[in-house]
Amino acid sequence: AAAIAAEEISRLIADPLPPESFTAALLHDIGKIIMRQCLVTDIIDAITEKSEKDCIAYVEAEKSLLGFDHCEVGWKMAEIWHFPLQVGEAILFHHSPDSHSSIITDAVHVANLTAKTIGIGLGFEALKLYGSVESTKRLGLSRRGFEILCSSVMEKLSVMESMYFN
Repeated sequence: AAAIAAEEISRLIADPLPPESFTAALLHDIGKIIMRQCLVTDIIDAITEKSEKDCIAYVEAEKSLLGFDHCEVGWKMAEIWHFPLQVGEAILFHHSPDSHSSIITDAVHVANLTAKTIGIGLGFEALKLYGSVESTKRLGLSRRGFEILCSSVMEKLSVMESMYFN
């Protein structure tokens, strides 16, 4: 959903996004996948419980309990796999785009929010996310543009699902 959103953002804004935006959006949560494979269930449960109990974002609970988060794990994997620097940075900063602004990071941040807004990947995170208004401004994406983005991504996902799951 996030990768599709990155493609759609590129269609909705004045200047097309760099092609690495799709890859970065597709892989932005690779650290989550790796952590879920490597951490014992009790730790995953503790992170989820802390997020729910303290009403904080899952990424904040990861950082609080482990001293690192899935963004940092994803960044390290991007380095190991020799991804372009911009892709690694977008993975690292997709929850904090204002701390390291780039067009790709902003696109991945908004693409991730789009996926969550339409209900994809909510799971243990729910909607306890930080959304950067500055990211949408830097992209030149209006509120109406975000609504169109969400609708377009839902439509494209529906078409894809019908190809594979009907």
